[in-house]
Amino acid sequence: MPELRIIDGTPTEEPKVVELGAHSNMSVVECLELNNRRAAEFTEVIVIAFHQDGSFIVNASHIKLPLANWMIDHAKQHVMDYKEPDRSKDFLLGA
Repeated sequence: MPELRIIDGTPTEEPKVVELGAHSNMSVVECLELNNRRAAEFTEVIVIAFHQDGSFIVNASHIKLPLANWMIDHAKQHVMDYKEPDRSKDFLLGA
């Protein structure tokens, strides 16, 4: 149901919008849409993906190879250091 808001003294119905940040269970579409909304904030981008046909895809913005190499190494380290948060306390067990 739309939320009633007062803008400049005028009641206005606007849908309530909630944007979730990045999370480890995002679909391909969610990930790309989230980053597309933030595209103006980025200076260089590398996209690494698997196509439905199984081919490996790498696309990049205008980026020099040493920087691309550094970004990939940094991403690799980030993934190796990542630990899933403990969400066991978020749920009532046996409820």
